[in-house]
Amino acid sequence: MCLLTTTYRDKIAGTLSCLDRVIITGTIPQICYSQGMTSYLYSQNIRIFDYAKFAEPFKEELRTNAEQIAKDNNVEIEFVRNSHIRKEDLVKKVLDTHG
Repeated sequence: MCLLTTTYRDKIAGTLSCLDRVIITGTIPQICYSQGMTSYLYSQNIRIFDYAKFAEPFKEELRTNAEQIAKDNNVEIEFVRNSHIRKEDLVKKVLDTHG
C-alpha cells in the first residue's frame, strides 16, 4: 500500500506534520455488565472462576508495554496501594518536577 504523499507527490506542494495522540474511551456493550461478561466467558468455554487466569496474559501485556514506555521516557512507575492517597496529587507533583 502506497502513502498518499507518494502517490500524489507531483500534485502536493507541501505537508504539515505534528505529534498528536488519540484517546479512546467507552465501553464494549456486549461485555460491559456482569451478565454480558458471563455470557461471553461461557461462549468461550471459560468458567467464571477462571477469569483471572483468562485475563492474566492481557494484564501482563499491558504491564510490559507500560513499563517499556516508562523506561523509554525515563519515567519511574510508582505502584500506589493506599486508597487514601489522591493519585491526581501524585501526578501533579511529577508534572511539576518533570514537565
